Amino acid sequence: CYQLVPNRRGGKNLIFQGHMYSVERKYRNSINWVCSKNSNSVLRCPARCVTNPESGNGIKLSHRRHNHPADAFKPHKRCRKRPGDRK
Repeated sequence: CYQLVPNRRGGKNLIFQGHMYSVERKYRNSINWVCSKNSNSVLRCPARCVTNPESGNGIKLSHRRHNHPADAFKPHKRCRKRPGDRK
């Protein structure tokens, strides 16, 4: 289950399994997200994911893994469960 939260620039960030992602690119049927620690010049986390809000298929993680531990981001109790999501 993931959560969309507002960011300081008026957009949305995605929180999933303790990691925060920001929008990399929007397409007609999907949104590509990149780990928010990707902009850090020291870490440059390669993790990415894709959501498809219209189909309700949840979240698809890329094969690239995080190179840092998860932060303390916790979803609200009203977090949306999607088919195929673990937990």
